[in-house]
Amino acid sequence: MDLKTYFQITKPAERNALAVACETSADYLYLASRGDRKVGPNLAKKLVKKERRLTLHELRPDIWCADISESDSEPQEPA
Repeated sequence: MDLKTYFQITKPAERNALAVACETSADYLYLASRGDRKVGPNLAKKLVKKERRLTLHELRPDIWCADISESDSEPQEPA
């Protein structure tokens, strides 16, 4: 799941709790869900760890390929 979908199906309290757990703000996550900001690699890992419905590939397809396992979460070098 990507952040856009996450924001569509969750309530503000759930989004705020995720933001606090990941040491960011719900406003920043909202901007990322709209495409106005990009989630950094470290924040993406925190988000996936705290919210299993999110995936690294959907958060940052430019860094992680679709077939990566969450345990092998090192960013891939661009070709």
